[in-house]
Amino acid sequence: MSLQGEIEAVARGVSTARDQPFAGHPLAQRIRGSWRDEARALFANDSYLVKGSAGNGQWADSVWLGVFDPTVTESAQHGFYIVYLVSRNGAKVFLSLNQGTTEIYNEVGGSRYLGVLESTAQRDVGLLANKDLKGLITGPIDLGAETDLSRGYESGNILAIPYERGSIPSDGELKVDLVRLVTLYQALIESRDQVGDDENDDPDRPPTDSELEARRFRWHRRAERSRSLAKAAKKFHGTICQVEACEKDLSAIYGDLAKGYIEAHHLTPFSSLKGRPTELNPQTDFAVVCPDCHRMLHRRHPDPYSLAELSAILEAAAK
Repeated sequence: MSLQGEIEAVARGVSTARDQPFAGHPLAQRIRGSWRDEARALFANDSYLVKGSAGNGQWADSVWLGVFDPTVTESAQHGFYIVYLVSRNGAKVFLSLNQGTTEIYNEVGGSRYLGVLESTAQRDVGLLANKDLKGLITGPIDLGAETDLSRGYESGNILAIPYERGSIPSDGELKVDLVRLVTLYQALIESRDQVGDDENDDPDRPPTDSELEARRFRWHRRAERSRSLAKAAKKFHGTICQVEACEKDLSAIYGDLAKGYIEAHHLTPFSSLKGRPTELNPQTDFAVVCPDCHRMLHRRHPDPYSLAELSAILEAAAK
């Protein structure tokens, strides 16, 4: 089938499927399988994670198919991402640049989180003000939500393209729309990073006289902050600093407070990156280091010290 056909099939089936058992339902399998596969086929490489969800043990108020930049998030629960959201009755489908609602709900509580999502969406639209947003919905969308999670999707919308069931456009048009939102997604990632730079005012980040160098630094730092990559790196490498002359175990110093704590360091110099980090391998592209060593590795710009170089510096200082 085509992407158009998959979206139509999901939109047609979702309202009646709610009255049927969730476990093993063919529509749920379609959302996680053939719909995902048709969307994934539009990407030339594996730098984006594409996955769908019909719910967790029961039908979701709004079933979805998400497109995630792994250096930002791999989950609809946090960060921000592109997502196809199907309204509760299946009458509408939105291709949306949206936000992780669960993370905000847990941080600020149910009484405030919709307002926080809307405020963040408004800020993000402002960050994209120099881009072509003509024809896009900015602000809340209508999914016919009945749960807090779907209300979060409604309020969390930054930009969206609406489709009507029965008139979903061709695959060619769907690809144009998806490429447009991916481009805006990457522009927002860059803009949010720059805002973060200004707010954090990190004295150790590289000078920004070169726009490309600054962008590469943001790619590098985002890769190091990826939750899933850091978790996988720690699982593989352990939690002892891999700088040979250090080998610090923070739990031996701070006890249970630091149990399992270590930082992930991206080994590829950011100056050698030709584009945003993609297909990162937590086993080969990362090392784990203590916070002190991590800071010292980045004291040299534009390329950080290698682990061996920092180890030699530590050994020389100890003499």
